[in-house]
Formats: sequence, C-alpha cells, structure tokens
Amino acid sequence: MTDEVDSVRLLGRKLDVTVNTEKLPENLFVDLDRKAMPYALRNLLRNAFKYAATRISVDAEQVGETIRIHVDDDGIGIPPEEREHIFSAFTRLDRSRDRSTGGYGLGLAIARRVLELHGGTATADASPLGGARFTLTWKGRQ
Repeated sequence: MTDEVDSVRLLGRKLDVTVNTEKLPENLFVDLDRKAMPYALRNLLRNAFKYAATRISVDAEQVGETIRIHVDDDGIGIPPEEREHIFSAFTRLDRSRDRSTGGYGLGLAIARRVLELHGGTATADASPLGGARFTLTWKGRQ
C-alpha cells in the first residue's frame, strides 16, 4: 500500500490519515501475538486521533529483521522531558491532555508492555508533522 490517504470527520474536525506500507516486503512474515499487538497499535492511533490538528500518518518499515511502525500527528507534541514518563500507567500531561480528552492514562503503558512482551519497545519522539511520533519496534523474525 502506498500513501493511502483518507479523510475522517471526528468531533467536527477533518483529519487526513495516511497509511504507508511501501517499505515492507510483499510476502513479509512477522512474529507477533495476534491478540495483543492490535491493542498496542490501537492505543497509539487513539492518541493520534485525540491530539492531531489535521493530519495523521502511519508508516511501517522493515530494517534488517526489525519491524517499525511510526504513528505521527500534527498536534501539540510531547515535551522531551516527558517522553519516557508518559509510558507509566495513569500518566497524563498538562491540561491539554487531561481527563477532558477521556481515558485513564493506560494506553501508552499497555502499548509499551505489549512491545516488551515481543522483545521490542514503544517510544515517543517529535514528529516530522510537528506533533508527536510514537514508534513500535520489534524483531519481526526469530
């Protein structure tokens, strides 16, 4: 799939969502827990839908035997000093990311735990879109 763009209406906002899997081989075999891994990705997507201003981009790539999925948004981003802390259970950041946006502060903690169970990690960084980038990384073949 190459840069498939869909527009989504969510709470009166129009979001452009791009999914790009062109950096994955056609017949890729990936080791993962089919029940747990969707929770990790779903939690990152929920965050992107909550905080994006107008754009979300999901990109998947294989580097050697490592699989990476990046979820980027153009929202408010995450301060560098908070990027590790947000993976702790029940953690929310400033007022713009509090209970008014819903949730309990568990989504990112769950995502990280799922990736740890896969021998990988979930990380946060700055997005090339200007907001937050969350990346799931794990060894695809064992």
